[in-house]
Amino acid sequence: KALEIVKWFNHHSRAIGILKDVQLKMSTMGIPLCLILPVLTRWTSHFLSISRLLQLETFFLHAVAEHGGELENCARKEKTAIARAKEIVQIIKDSQFWFALRL
Repeated sequence: KALEIVKWFNHHSRAIGILKDVQLKMSTMGIPLCLILPVLTRWTSHFLSISRLLQLETFFLHAVAEHGGELENCARKEKTAIARAKEIVQIIKDSQFWFALRL
């Protein structure tokens, strides 16, 4: 599910823009963090990808809370794309998903 979130956001420029805007508004770092897409054969890249997702958890949750409808509309107008966007939003809202990532 973590990889699905990273892929979906990286393939939707408006969604990644929303995430970056939320980071800029909420963070004092000044530079938004990017998502890391892991490389299949490199374990470290998977570790770094999960670590980055956990770093951005609060920002994801705020993005969904404030811009959930807009995130769902980032998808094309096809029913499958809209359903996929809604699925991604539901994964982000799922506290069990974030808990499992920490284990």
